[in-house]
This record gives sequence, C-alpha cells and structure tokens, in this order.
Amino acid sequence: MRAIRNALVGLAALIACVVCGIQAIRFQIESQKQKLESLRELTTLAPFRSVQSGRSSVTISDLALLEMLSDDSECIKNMTSVAFASVAFRPSDGARLSRLTNLVSIGFYDCDNVDLVITSCFGPQVHTIAFEAMLLSKNSVELLRDATSIDVTMNGRNIRED
Repeated sequence: MRAIRNALVGLAALIACVVCGIQAIRFQIESQKQKLESLRELTTLAPFRSVQSGRSSVTISDLALLEMLSDDSECIKNMTSVAFASVAFRPSDGARLSRLTNLVSIGFYDCDNVDLVITSCFGPQVHTIAFEAMLLSKNSVELLRDATSIDVTMNGRNIRED
C-alpha cells in the first residue's frame, strides 16, 4: 500500500514538472513573439511611418520595408534617399526599387545580390550611388561606369577613377 502511495506521489510530482515545463516553454515562445514584433517595429513599421509622414530618407535593413514603401504613394512621393544595409536582394526587388521614382541618392552597405537591382538604380532623378564593404560583378561595374550622369563611388572612391 505504501509503495502504491509513493508511486502515485512520484507520478503526481512528475506530472507537475511536465506541466511546469510546458508553461515555461509557452512563456518562452510568447516572449520570442514579442521580441520579434518589437524588432519588426524597429526595422519596418517605424521607418515606414516616418517616411509616410514626410521624412525623405530611410535606411532599409529588412526588405519587407522596401515592399511597404514601394506600395505607398505618399512614401514614393516623399523619398529622395535610401540606404540598404546588409540585405540580400531578390529578383523582385528591382521592380520595387524602380517604383521609388523620386530617389536622388542610393547607398548599399554590405549587401548581397546587388547585381539583381543595379539597372533599377538608373532612375531619372538619381545623381549618386554609393557602395561600401562589398564587391560587384564586372558587368555591374561596367554598367555603372557607363552611367555618366550618376556619381558612383565604391568604398569611397569614384568608380571611374580606376
């Protein structure tokens, strides 16, 4: 009888530990969701609202922000300068960048797949394109050198001086 009681107490303790473990996991998941939402607020929603309210420049470190900006007529009107920081471009991003028709200055810092969006940088208003901490394909460098109406720098040096 005593052995059964001890077994039941042990089983109850085990169940209590499992329930506590499940609750701890749920808490961790909810905490991570809140952190992700805070990060999304910092990298996309706050900059989007800022440009929508009249700010003319923005740094994009999450391509979801490019999607939001290029779909909003007020942002398209307001934006004259964009800097991309550590993003990996996708084929569809060139079309989105082309929608930002009032851009005068475009910067890229430590980005991947920039070759996918190079031709989208040749908008009618663009005067300056800067590349930092990255390499471009030979084809992209030649395209940029031929765009004589645009001041292009790579790692602080004029691309036409090489």
